[in-house]
Amino acid sequence: MASAIPKKDVVRPDKGFSDLVWENFHEFYDQEKHIDVTFLWRSYPERITAHRVILAAASVYFDELFQTKQGSAPAIYIENIAPDEFELLIAYCYTGRLNPKMNNVSRLLNGATILKLDGAAALCTAYLKGSTERSRPLRIPAFQLPSNHPTSSNTNTNKSILAVRQSIGKQDTESCIYRCDEMEKIWIQCGVLKFPTQRAVL
Repeated sequence: MASAIPKKDVVRPDKGFSDLVWENFHEFYDQEKHIDVTFLWRSYPERITAHRVILAAASVYFDELFQTKQGSAPAIYIENIAPDEFELLIAYCYTGRLNPKMNNVSRLLNGATILKLDGAAALCTAYLKGSTERSRPLRIPAFQLPSNHPTSSNTNTNKSILAVRQSIGKQDTESCIYRCDEMEKIWIQCGVLKFPTQRAVL
């Protein structure tokens, strides 16, 4: 069956058709048509439905999950991501759009990392970086801090560091380092680690 698909460099794709198909996918998602997976929470009443093939195409995490016994069930329980952020990240899988806000960026970044959505994580990183570049520290309420933030004065120093990787393709280019001011509950960029560009050996 795969042999019937024309090679990309031989046949010019019909962009109008592709756009129409994606519009239909968005409509199916909004109207919960043809859905085949439901996500639930033990601590929240919300339920979110989606299409396995879309999520698997967008995320290695979902691709691997749906091949397991747990992932093949019609309903899957989510443990580490709250419903609001999870729904935004699922919508990102359909649209490629995400609009982080000050009150949810840390949870979105945490969720995008768990779901292996590199593009969504990059958008959160850009938001964080933009906030620090404007010389206005990003103030995040205590309950918004990522799961690895310091919780007491005896917490190890490395628990107060958030490293956000940036990459081009599969090549890491830099990692923005943020430190957490426990008392003020602020993430402040304190450094950037540059990675050397790898050159092919001839």
